[in-house]
Amino acid sequence: MESYWEKSVERTDYPPLTEKTSADVCVIGGGIVGLCTAARMMEKGYGVVLLEARRLGSGATGGTTAKITVQHGATCYQDLIRRKGPRGASLHGQANREALLEYPALLRDWEVQCDYAAAPFYLYAATERGVETLKREKDAHKRAGIESRWAEETLPFATKAALVLEDQAIFHPLKFVQGMARALAKRGCRIYEETRALRIDDFGRVHTPEGGVMASHVVIATHYPILDKPGMYYARMYQERSYACRLEGPKLCAMYFGVEEDSPSYRPAGEWIIASGIRHPTGKDPQGNPYQRLLERTRQQFGRVQSMEGWSAQDCMPYDGVPLIGWYGKSDDRRLVATGFQKWGMSQALAAAGILSDLVHRGKSVYEELYRPWRVAPLDMTRGYLAHTGTLAASLAAGWMGIPSLKPESQGGQVVRKDGKRMGLYRNEFGEEFTIKAKCSHMGCSLKWNDAEKTWDCPCHGSRYDIHGNVLEAPAIRGIGEE
Repeated sequence: MESYWEKSVERTDYPPLTEKTSADVCVIGGGIVGLCTAARMMEKGYGVVLLEARRLGSGATGGTTAKITVQHGATCYQDLIRRKGPRGASLHGQANREALLEYPALLRDWEVQCDYAAAPFYLYAATERGVETLKREKDAHKRAGIESRWAEETLPFATKAALVLEDQAIFHPLKFVQGMARALAKRGCRIYEETRALRIDDFGRVHTPEGGVMASHVVIATHYPILDKPGMYYARMYQERSYACRLEGPKLCAMYFGVEEDSPSYRPAGEWIIASGIRHPTGKDPQGNPYQRLLERTRQQFGRVQSMEGWSAQDCMPYDGVPLIGWYGKSDDRRLVATGFQKWGMSQALAAAGILSDLVHRGKSVYEELYRPWRVAPLDMTRGYLAHTGTLAASLAAGWMGIPSLKPESQGGQVVRKDGKRMGLYRNEFGEEFTIKAKCSHMGCSLKWNDAEKTWDCPCHGSRYDIHGNVLEAPAIRGIGEE
């Protein structure tokens, strides 16, 4: 499903890479992280080639709700203090506060128009238990150096209490992406679309279907890292889906985020409201229609609002709750990565761009230790490993178990036995059938049908495919049948 952002802009049309070339830095991934990183590298004098597997902004960036804020979820700073101590929480806040403040200058210097506007961010509670969460987060703000206040003003819907962070921001993510791409290309960045990176070796060679790039440094900004080794990122994080819709309702002038699990998040988008919420691990059952559940929850708060369209997003969730930004592996001095933003990639994208460019240019960053991708977090890694191996074992075992056949009159997707093989079969409302192997091209896990989005999803690591087997989400880099 196309997001509101995708429907409101024209598609980009940069050529594919059809030859071998070279650059100081090759950035893989044409979302906000990739474009911001390309800009920061070029500002330091590096020549940049940027590769995008599909179209610019077609991944996580196209599905975001585009809130630029230092508050990343309901319990961000209390969780950081527990896991990384007050200094770690303070550094995280500082990195994202710097990014928030740098956006206006970035837009001015690169002449980008993207509906950028300052807006307050309200963290609200709808229950007494939620108020206690707010109190703990307010205390964590003080310890981490985050400025916030208790809201005295009335919110547009009923709440028990709210914290306010002033001077946060919103923008149109795809206008930003397209404006940055034009500015980058004008200053000499070579941008290639429909160019999937198939392999990245230890010497900085990036192999693509019809060409390749030889680079001194390679930045992997593909949302989920496309190299399993080094790093073992599949054991450091999982992927999660969430849902959004554009609503016709009362005009908002701020962002709102609920601390309770079922409380939606809101932001204005011109005359519209964008609501988001309802989350589940990729490949798992969303428990009913997530779009309908989200709409029903918003109507409990705003009354009879009308949904104009819905879409979804996918996010990487590190088991220790901290993004992974830096050198790809412990002994790596060519490849870098930025991932694990946990649904809050707008400020963290620009923060990551600064960190990565500092590592390349200066060999160090004040934030290097906090975000080091190959850091050791034994308890969180153990939990992640157990969750990973459990899901992997169950998914692989499913391939050996008996599978029912799809009834001739039924509609939808299902894993079936067809000609003695395990297949994913989707039948649309017209009776047309689309069949692919029900095996993920990444590590061989059994795919599951996502009826809300009409896709085949991997419950192990979050790869996703359309009904024809084309890759929609990494870590898979090859479609079904292209292995």
